[in-house]
Amino acid sequence: MKTQSLTYEQPLNERIRGFLRIEQLFAQTGYYAVGEHHWDTRQALTAFLEIINLLERSDLKNEAAKELERHLEILRPLAKNGNIDQHTLDKILNDIEDSILDLQQTPRLSQPLLDNPFLSSVRQRLTTPAGTCSFDLPAFHAWLHLPHIHRQVQLKNWLDHLRPLEKGIQLSLDLLRKSSLSENVTAIEGRFEKNFNPSPVCQLIRLELPAHTGYFPEISGSKYCMHVRFMCTIEEQKPTAVKEDIPFRLTCCAF
Repeated sequence: MKTQSLTYEQPLNERIRGFLRIEQLFAQTGYYAVGEHHWDTRQALTAFLEIINLLERSDLKNEAAKELERHLEILRPLAKNGNIDQHTLDKILNDIEDSILDLQQTPRLSQPLLDNPFLSSVRQRLTTPAGTCSFDLPAFHAWLHLPHIHRQVQLKNWLDHLRPLEKGIQLSLDLLRKSSLSENVTAIEGRFEKNFNPSPVCQLIRLELPAHTGYFPEISGSKYCMHVRFMCTIEEQKPTAVKEDIPFRLTCCAF
């Protein structure tokens, strides 16, 4: 029986940090959007509106296009390498080119959503704790109690506006996560340090260890080095540093 594990990720630049946040919000939205209960729909719409809020504060669409263009520059020369599976490479290159085109053809992905009065009314109330109660937003309350098929279709229509962004960011993260091999390492007395090669630059640290150990890593790093300190926590007590050797799997994703 395979041991269940947890993966912790630490981004090393602002671009990847934004991508991971958006990825999580899309995952949350997708998970709850298929639910039939109105509480599922409420959760899905809340996560979806958080995506809209992020897009207003940062230019993630152009960041995604730039990252994909960078991948193209790295991967295209591999077409001359006879040791590379050209069929797989061609598919990856085509996926990247299609994703870039989709992003470029939609100047402002979120504009139709920002102009939607219904979504705007809900967004404005999300900054207030429990601000979307039925007495605050009776129209939202009524919508939540429409047949679940109607709510699911509407959520899908709103999400479709952002599919190019979701696709582009997911493709970038998939390429980054698969760019490097993982290794088995050990944190001596709960601590681990590693220096990075200057090129290619590490953008994402991935750390995997068995679940249910009670340990968790505190990861810090830059493009030059990383540091991990393992902590353990007991309910209702402050986390404390682990003083024993802890084996784990490490991937320094550099692409």
